[in-house]
Amino acid sequence: MQNHVKYLENPYQGMKEQQPIGDYIDQLPSDASVPSHNEIIIVDKFFQQKKSIFDTIFLQTKDIIIIGCLFILFSLPFVDNLIKKFVKITETSPYILIGIKALLFVIIYFFIKNIYLARKN
Repeated sequence: MQNHVKYLENPYQGMKEQQPIGDYIDQLPSDASVPSHNEIIIVDKFFQQKKSIFDTIFLQTKDIIIIGCLFILFSLPFVDNLIKKFVKITETSPYILIGIKALLFVIIYFFIKNIYLARKN
C-alpha cells in the first residue's frame, strides 16, 4: 500500500482568496490614555533586551555572595550552640546537627531569593 503525495508549488492554488489571519495594525482600536503600571511591565517583559554577559555575571555573583554569607554564618560556633540549645539530640549526634543546619540553610536561602524576586517585580 503506497501513499502518493502530490506537492503543489502554491499550496493555495485553486482556493478562494484567503482572509487575513489577523487584524491590520492601523485598524486596531487605540486611545490616548496613559498605560497602567502593569501594562508597562508587560510590555517591558515582551520587548526586553537580551542581557549582557556583565548582567549575567552580576546576577550570579549576588547568588554566590548570599550563599557564601550563609555558609559563614552557619559555620560559626554560636549557631551550633544555639541549635544545640533548642534541639537537645544534636548534642550527641553531629550528623543531626549538620542536617538541621543544612535544612535551615536551604530554607533561609529560599526566602532570601523569593523576597528579593517579589520586591524586584
